[in-house]
Amino acid sequence: MPDCKDKQDKCQCHSSYTEYEDNENEQQRNCLKMFSEKMSWDMASQTCANEFSVLADYRIPDSLLGDLRNEGVNLIWIGIRKRLGFYTVRAPVEYLFKAWSNTEQTPKWEANEPIHECVAFNTSSGDLVTQNCNTNLEYVCQNFGFPVNPVSKNGSKINSKAGLEFVVFLDRIETEVHQFRIRDECSVFQAELLCIAQAVNWVRTNENLSSHFLICSDSLSSLYALNCITSPNRLIVKTQTNLNFLQGRGVQVFFSFVRGHIGIYGNERADWLAKEATKLIDFIPMTVPKSFYKSVFKKHVISQWSNLYQFSHNAKSTKEFFPSIHGRLKAIHFVPNFRITQFLTGHGNFKAYLKRFNLSRTDLCSCSSGEIQDVNHLILSCSKFTPARCLLISTLKKNNFAWPPSFSTLDQNKTCFASICEFIDNIFPHII
Repeated sequence: MPDCKDKQDKCQCHSSYTEYEDNENEQQRNCLKMFSEKMSWDMASQTCANEFSVLADYRIPDSLLGDLRNEGVNLIWIGIRKRLGFYTVRAPVEYLFKAWSNTEQTPKWEANEPIHECVAFNTSSGDLVTQNCNTNLEYVCQNFGFPVNPVSKNGSKINSKAGLEFVVFLDRIETEVHQFRIRDECSVFQAELLCIAQAVNWVRTNENLSSHFLICSDSLSSLYALNCITSPNRLIVKTQTNLNFLQGRGVQVFFSFVRGHIGIYGNERADWLAKEATKLIDFIPMTVPKSFYKSVFKKHVISQWSNLYQFSHNAKSTKEFFPSIHGRLKAIHFVPNFRITQFLTGHGNFKAYLKRFNLSRTDLCSCSSGEIQDVNHLILSCSKFTPARCLLISTLKKNNFAWPPSFSTLDQNKTCFASICEFIDNIFPHII
């Protein structure tokens, strides 16, 4: 978390957090945020970490407890978990937790506790109760605030055009706007990384304004990438070099992840200006990523493959199931096997196919219909397999497909594909 130890530091709570008085330390800034979406302890802890915060400890302010009770929240996760046989408080600084005593006003365990590994707080009784760590509960994130000189940055791509921008706020007042555009072939990730690099460059140029700076970004991937000290990426290396230089001069630069499109003014402002930056004429020199060339080559190969498939006189049976290559690529649930491949190609243990090679005296099915035994007959009408077909028809109707279906519908979704596979497995041993 940012180094904002007390109210004398030039820090403030993030706009999505609320500042509460600390019951035990009046000089301590206490920024808290309630999350109503229920999660496991690990997921709740990770969500707080993504916001450069931690799960709140047991010292929940009375006013927040009142709000929680009014909303009907009974249990919330807190930052206490068992490790190496002892319950430890994980937030803000890890230390061994001791239950209530006459000298220390810490909460006490509920009756018959502790049992499980993770700890929750009972908002009604004020006691601690353990829960299975996979239990989904509400939770509260906590931090001590962030520096008051924030830089909000954003990268955007509109109509294949990439722009980036950062806004400088001083005492909550917008003071500067910097917009850039990079080549259209560049990715949004590159735009986000370059934007952070430009923001750090600005801090290095204006380090005399403050000893604390905060860069806010809605790109979690960029922040994680920047945290990698072994990255070969030139932008990341250059940014880390500048950060080390600033740290050596006593200037601290913090980074904060903010969720996009939830009404945070600085982020919304940066996002809008980044979209406007895509209209700029001048470009910042930027290497086109390998992913762009891979994407172009992949599209070209698929296009060539699709043309060969469409104009080929072969694979007539396969085209009934997959009319296009794009349809086959979208069917990620489709997994071929020995049996399904025979039905897909029409090249299998069917009398219509075997007779072509004089491996069967007749191409007629042994059922009473007297029809040719091919894929269409076996799936749609063979009387020998009516019970198995009823299950297939029922599944299709539940998925709003009529009977008889076009074969392309049988592999459109995972449920239908699983049903046709089950049908084929049931009838395959009894075809001949």
